[in-house]
Amino acid sequence: MTHEIWICGVLRAVGAFYALGSVFVLWGTLTSALVEQATAAIKLKPLSAAAIWRARWLAGSALLLLACGLSLIMLLSWAVPLFLLSTAGQALYLAVLAPRFFDPVDKPEAADRQGTRNALVVFAVVTALVLAVGSAGWLKHWRDHPEPI
Repeated sequence: MTHEIWICGVLRAVGAFYALGSVFVLWGTLTSALVEQATAAIKLKPLSAAAIWRARWLAGSALLLLACGLSLIMLLSWAVPLFLLSTAGQALYLAVLAPRFFDPVDKPEAADRQGTRNALVVFAVVTALVLAVGSAGWLKHWRDHPEPI
């Protein structure tokens, strides 16, 4: 029984990490988009469509990451599809969207792009962990949880 408490604690801590991190990512994305819009307005030059869509993609990804973290904190079975969707979205961004649409407009630093790749690898490992605990029955449907006190 003690290993169950320990594993649930680790899962909730990982969920809290991603939930809190997503709030900072969303804050940074929205702040950056606001600064870009203000700069474009001062220069009387409209923002590129790529910059607008990149901000939308990153904000949506941050919201999905928030859902991943919250579902893991609550040990919900929804964590499995949410983590899979988020991993697929991050891979799509790195493999297709960024190099073809976003990077030509605003080239990132090589170290920043490598950091994003590293984050995807870590997130994929966490996704594999979520799949494992989900298939082991550790994650429950929201109706199967006991009533709150």
